[in-house]
Amino acid sequence: MSKLGNLDRFQDGPTAARRKHNDVVHTVNYLMRKANEEVIVARAGGRQIRNAYCKTDAGSGSTIVCYLDMDGLNDAETNEVTVTCTLIEATDLDACFPTLKDGTMMPVWKDTSGETAVWRSLWWFQGYEECA
Repeated sequence: MSKLGNLDRFQDGPTAARRKHNDVVHTVNYLMRKANEEVIVARAGGRQIRNAYCKTDAGSGSTIVCYLDMDGLNDAETNEVTVTCTLIEATDLDACFPTLKDGTMMPVWKDTSGETAVWRSLWWFQGYEECA
């Protein structure tokens, strides 16, 4: 059997082509998830990753106020932090994907490389335009 799963065993025809396509898509998605996990760990520089929960919906700018989950002790509301997000082809979080809403969880890490510590999202946010 090939490394791409069950591609070898299908016969020709429309159903077989759909199965081959689905296997390829599944394999690519798996490889992208594994690569993304490695990128996330590398972006955090080996620092501890925490969960933060958005206090409000995303607005203008590249920051959002969140509640920091302290080891899952359900006391997140006592730990309010401002999270800085990396925006690609955008200037405002409310015009980016993934969309941040009140209560959305996102992984964050504390960047202590500058003069002051900054909480940063591990996610990158891509700007988009709505089509009519």
